[in-house]
Amino acid sequence: MKSIVFARLKDAIGIDHAMVLIHVFGGTKFPVPKINRPDHRLVDIIGKPAMLDLIHEFGGMTLNLPKVLTKKARENRKQKHERNAIIREMKKNGYENSSIARQFGLTTRRISSIANQSRQ
Repeated sequence: MKSIVFARLKDAIGIDHAMVLIHVFGGTKFPVPKINRPDHRLVDIIGKPAMLDLIHEFGGMTLNLPKVLTKKARENRKQKHERNAIIREMKKNGYENSSIARQFGLTTRRISSIANQSRQ
């Protein structure tokens, strides 16, 4: 996981707590509170000591937390990439957008978009 935010987070609260935050809030903008409140949800998620360290380092800031892809998400991404390559090949071989769209359960607009990705 290459991320400046993650590296700083790891340094501030430790890798275990950083991974918990990424798992719970990854892929979102996460507002770090300015002050310690004992009833804040972070106390339950990472514990009071880590929350205090987080506030000390990032209090009042909004962090763009990176998203960790699960194994299933990585597999889905690979399948989508392979599907798109097949669609581009079908377009090169003269298949109509409507025929390809029906075969893959996509819209003709999406087929056009995928086919044009190879030109970028």
